[in-house]
Amino acid sequence: MHTRKAIIIGSGVGGMAIAIRLVLQGFAVEVYEKNDQPGGKLSAFEKDGFFFDSGPSLFTQPQNIGELFILAQEPMQAYFSYHPVDIACKY
Repeated sequence: MHTRKAIIIGSGVGGMAIAIRLVLQGFAVEVYEKNDQPGGKLSAFEKDGFFFDSGPSLFTQPQNIGELFILAQEPMQAYFSYHPVDIACKY
């Protein structure tokens, strides 16, 4: 029997989300990323002892991330936690 294969370019949130969904459907998935680490815009870096986010500072629609953990039958709390704040930012 032939295994269905998929290649994902980019390991940001979107790339990882589709990779998880495809694996759960039985695909053999390979994810390619140009950077040294996964995360896309949700990555960070350190310079001169300071730590910087390199992307968004807001975690919007956490229900979409929660849905992936439910589909994968993995406890989200084992990987990270978050809590809502009253005011995230003002423009």
